This record gives sequence, structure tokens and C-alpha cells, in this order.
Amino acid sequence: MEKSGSSDWVNRVVRKYVGADCSVTQGSVWLAVRPDGVVLPEHGWKLHVSSRAADFPELVERLLPLLAAEGCSFKLACSQRALHALNDGHTAPASVGKAFTIYPDPRRVREFGLRLAEELRGHQGPRILSDRRVLAKSPVYYRYGSFTARRGSHASGAPATKIR
Repeated sequence: MEKSGSSDWVNRVVRKYVGADCSVTQGSVWLAVRPDGVVLPEHGWKLHVSSRAADFPELVERLLPLLAAEGCSFKLACSQRALHALNDGHTAPASVGKAFTIYPDPRRVREFGLRLAEELRGHQGPRILSDRRVLAKSPVYYRYGSFTARRGSHASGAPATKIR
């Protein structure tokens, strides 16, 4: 029997909600979902949903029906254990709290972000330092950034993500 929050459980629940019209790609940290025919731009507005690892299975069950109905691309921590590592502050400090990253239609970012914030009000998660919170007491955040990694370096030689 698979354990709630395990990578097998997350994969099964995701596939139950998104159906056959989406590609689902399993990585070591993230499970990425992209509806067929959707091409992500290089950058744009994205939403993050924060969660504590202990509450991750509940968040998955609450959020997946909304994301499937919206038809947007997204990724989520592939397991409760992966989210625990992301949230430890050492493994990937820039990823603390980021249980889900959502790439909504740019014409619906505000509306969808507000809807998610209302639906998830009261769900607890770490503060996402790189983003702005959509509503108080909600784990939904937003920011503008790259969707596809374009790496380069500063004049000093330090690594940098480039946005055109």
C-alpha cells in the first residue's frame, strides 16, 4: 500500500486529476505537468503555493482539481520527503516553501491567483522570500521570472539567470 505523500502517491493523484491530455514528467525533486499543446514562454508571471511538509498531502488534494480545471502548466514537489528537503533551508535555500509553482495564462494571473488565495486561506507554509503574498493569511505568492532556465554569467564570472 502506498503512503500518502510518497512519490508514487503524488504521481497517482496528479494523473487522476490531469488525465491523458497532459504530459507528466517525474524528476528527483519536481513532478512537472504540462497540458498538451501548451508552450511555456521563457519568462512571465508565476504563482507559488507554500506548504509545510506535514500538510503537503492535504494541499495536493485541495489544489489539483483547481489546477486541472484551469488547464495551466505547473510543477509540484514530487513527494512529502522532497518538500521537507526543500524547506530545510540548506538543500535549496531559494526554494523554501515552494510546494507548487504554477504557470497560469498571463491574462488570468491576477484572477486565478486571487481565487487560489481565497481557496487556500489558512493553509500554513513557510514565507517565500523571493515573492509577494497575494493575500494575507494565504500561502499563495507571485513574482515575475524565468520559466525556462537560461544560464549565463555576470562580468565578474558569477552565475546568473538571464531574461530577455
